[in-house]
Amino acid sequence: MGGLSKKAYQLSQWRAADPPSLTVDAGGLLFGSPSLAGTGKGPAKAIAAALVKAYGIMGYDAVGIAANDLAAGLPYLQTLSRQSRFPWLSANLVAASDHHPLFQASVTRRVGAITVGIIGLTDPAALPAGTAGATILPWQEVLPDLVGDLSSRCDLLILLSSLSPQENRAIASTLPTVHILCQTERGAANTMPEQIGNTLITNTGKQGKYLGRLCIDWRPSKRWGEDRQARLEEQRRKLEQVEWQLKKLEAKGGDVTDRGKDPQLFTYYQSLSNNRRQLENEITILSHQDAPPAASYQAHFQPLAANLPDDAAIAKLVSTTKAAVLRLDLESSPQETLGQTPGTATTPP
Repeated sequence: MGGLSKKAYQLSQWRAADPPSLTVDAGGLLFGSPSLAGTGKGPAKAIAAALVKAYGIMGYDAVGIAANDLAAGLPYLQTLSRQSRFPWLSANLVAASDHHPLFQASVTRRVGAITVGIIGLTDPAALPAGTAGATILPWQEVLPDLVGDLSSRCDLLILLSSLSPQENRAIASTLPTVHILCQTERGAANTMPEQIGNTLITNTGKQGKYLGRLCIDWRPSKRWGEDRQARLEEQRRKLEQVEWQLKKLEAKGGDVTDRGKDPQLFTYYQSLSNNRRQLENEITILSHQDAPPAASYQAHFQPLAANLPDDAAIAKLVSTTKAAVLRLDLESSPQETLGQTPGTATTPP
């Protein structure tokens, strides 16, 4: 927790110097691993609760849900989320009975003159074994429709994802209206934004040693700068492939638009149809001779060095939490009793 107070200070400096801004975390915030040891649950939960409080004080706009956030179990995270001053987002962590999201799927924020939509996705392997009443759906079943809906209402879309880098790249290739994808690649160092189609994929290294910053000059074109002609040719090829897949499905016979007859086929057909519409819209924009200017960005990773000042409120919270954790450690650890041979101990009643 040592870097929290420095993170809070740095955020306050950035916000004061260059408003407006948005602050997000892709997930994996609460615990150091996807499971907790029996004797360490109390101290770990105390730290997790303090982290949530600190993120609320720091004014985070949204946090995604990853495996490490579910280490203490789904009910614990649900309880903690109700105490949070920011939304926990996951569009695909749903009730097993009706597939209704167990957390907010998305949130919108007004940032200066633009409306930003933020979506969360959770790795399907993140749910602890034996969790009752919940499941994690593949992104293909939830994301296309959600992106389509938000795209009609938002200027910029951000996805907070704990899926694998391979899955994240597939999302970027399939859904060009996801403009920024923040991922939680375990063990990875800071990753400068990589542009896949019209999506920037990036992540900040774990352990809280750095704070990532993306300064954006967003434009009405909703496109990042690139070779427009090469992009146009690439999207035309993709559209041909999608149309071929759609015709192949339709030629099989049956009503592919009827969810009740074959839900899986219906979902796949709808995903392809959404992709076709997005590609057609993009091709129309790229084909226009007077295409509007593209958006640009600058990325920076700020080390939270020891000589960076501390935020007073967060520093006090960290100090109080460390004292509480120390007490919990002492209470849960074996204690020596008088008259015992060296190296033996008894557990207090």
